[in-house]
Amino acid sequence: MQLQNVSADVYVDYSFNSIIAATNNVYIADKGCFNSKITAGGNIYINGIIRGGEVNAKGNILVKEAGSETGSKTILQTSSGKIKIFNKIYDGVVVYINNRLLKITGTMGPVIFSNDDGEQVQIKYL
Repeated sequence: MQLQNVSADVYVDYSFNSIIAATNNVYIADKGCFNSKITAGGNIYINGIIRGGEVNAKGNILVKEAGSETGSKTILQTSSGKIKIFNKIYDGVVVYINNRLLKITGTMGPVIFSNDDGEQVQIKYL
């Protein structure tokens, strides 16, 4: 409770069955996240993959690859930012932006999800 007003980042190489929380940004530097719950008051940067689990940021979420070919339940949620996928996002991933829901129904290449108009989630292919 005493640290709520302190800006703090978290840096890890990877996470497996973990809970990670930061008042500012979270950086996953290497392999990625597996069945983890990650919460950030700022942005989340995942230089690898997110397979299973939930990612929740107030800012942007930038990730190399999300979900899996086997359909492991993966949730990406931001309250005010964008979600940028640099490589692939698989069928079954759930995207929430500003309380708007989008269920991914097929594998997509590099893509940005946003909610600039406040109505529906927009998809922009890179």
